[in-house]
Amino acid sequence: MKVKLLSLIVMGTLTDIYLATSEIVLNNSKITSLENYFIEILAVIIFMIFLITAARGIRVNKMIARRLYQQIEPLLVSQFSRVALISKSFWMDSWSSFDIFATGRSNCSYLYINISCRPRQDLLTGFLLYPLTRFKDCLYVEIPLDILDPIVILVCKRNELKSVLTEYPEIEIHCTQKKVVDIPQNWIVYSNSNGAIEKILNGRLMKILNCYQISQSLKFIYISDQTTCPRLTNNYKKIHPCIKASFILDQSSNNLNKNYKEITNPVVPVNETITVHETILKLLLSLNDTVQDIKLSERTLQHVTSQRQEIEKTLYKLDESKRLARFEQKRREKLQEEAFRINQMTPQHQKKYQEKKARQEAKSKMKIKRIRM
Repeated sequence: MKVKLLSLIVMGTLTDIYLATSEIVLNNSKITSLENYFIEILAVIIFMIFLITAARGIRVNKMIARRLYQQIEPLLVSQFSRVALISKSFWMDSWSSFDIFATGRSNCSYLYINISCRPRQDLLTGFLLYPLTRFKDCLYVEIPLDILDPIVILVCKRNELKSVLTEYPEIEIHCTQKKVVDIPQNWIVYSNSNGAIEKILNGRLMKILNCYQISQSLKFIYISDQTTCPRLTNNYKKIHPCIKASFILDQSSNNLNKNYKEITNPVVPVNETITVHETILKLLLSLNDTVQDIKLSERTLQHVTSQRQEIEKTLYKLDESKRLARFEQKRREKLQEEAFRINQMTPQHQKKYQEKKARQEAKSKMKIKRIRM
């Protein structure tokens, strides 16, 4: 009887040991399999994060573009006969850029607005590097002009000046910095003549620049007959008179106090709230009508004309010097190649080559003499 009990105890102990051992082996196999697929699992997690970020960023950028379009649509409809937010296909150039076109207005071929949102769909530049890049939602406005006197004027924030001069290098060629008494200290003015400043920087524009909320959003206003208008001409080199401006879509300064309505003649009814974006667009449309009627004095026209003639001469000399430098560089390269070929020849071949070259030079000299005769 005792032997049977001992055998049962031993069998039970062995069973427990077997079960425990098998459980440990199974757990180890699971851990080993997880370690084997660690890279694949990590890649799937990162891909899902990128996918969620892209979907959310695209949705937010579309909402910003549609909301802005809804804000400025009444103003554009009242000024233009046709207005549209350009719908983009799935394979668009950028998920953070949207276009608004408006056409059908006197003295204005079209109005082009580009909404450049922060790249929220990009995990790297939109979120991880955002503290360094500081991308902001911005608006770029382009209005081509039918006629314009020789005027080049830039009203720009000081902290935006470097990027604007890089984007439009003709400003430094045609303009110099001008001192304007009533302009805020954080703004700077470049122009090709004082007459243009007197005509354009009137009280209305000064009020706009002195308005804190608008001044925080506006980056620059550029009026020029020496810039390009690629949306109209489909050419980034052809010069066409144009008004260009850029400002930030700042949500905190979206709604203006009604006291600022006296700055402009509102197109929308007085009981509706006016926005920073509407105020700036009204200013640009007003400038479109104003600058085309500006006639500079004869003295100013003579000064600008002589200045541009000197600029053309200087640019021609620079182009000519560059052309001569390229020609000299090619001549040196040709002589070096010829010297290398001669060094590779045997003395007999070198002698034949020199004789052939001498005959060719003699023929060319004879041709020159005949032409002169």
